[in-house]
Amino acid sequence: MAEKNTVIEYGMMGSGPDGLFIVPGANPGDDDEVNIFDALIDLRDSLATGNVPPDAILKPIEDINDHVIGRLVESTVNQKKINGMEELVNVSEVSSQNRLGKIEDLDVALAISQMAALEASFQASLQMVMRVNSMQLINFI
Repeated sequence: MAEKNTVIEYGMMGSGPDGLFIVPGANPGDDDEVNIFDALIDLRDSLATGNVPPDAILKPIEDINDHVIGRLVESTVNQKKINGMEELVNVSEVSSQNRLGKIEDLDVALAISQMAALEASFQASLQMVMRVNSMQLINFI
């Protein structure tokens, strides 16, 4: 029988009940955690003896499989959210660039001449209103 190698190193992302390599116990409230590597080593050792692995070895592997599939689904959902946010940022960036382009493309000389024309028409309107008001006062006197 082969010697069990239980010294396994992996990063923080894989450790703990939220990680990929350690699965919480099957029963809620159990503090038992199933380490994926320990379960696979037990399966290897059982197969090395030439016997069919007992359910006690296969059940943790099934739990691990379910856990990995659940994490994969969760990861896929998060990736979809990130892709949606990325698309919104890209659309917003294009819109902002279009607005900035319109502001930068403004012809200053044309804008000044249009503003001067509007100011002249405003002054003319004010003078007309003043003449109409002064005529009405003379008519009443």
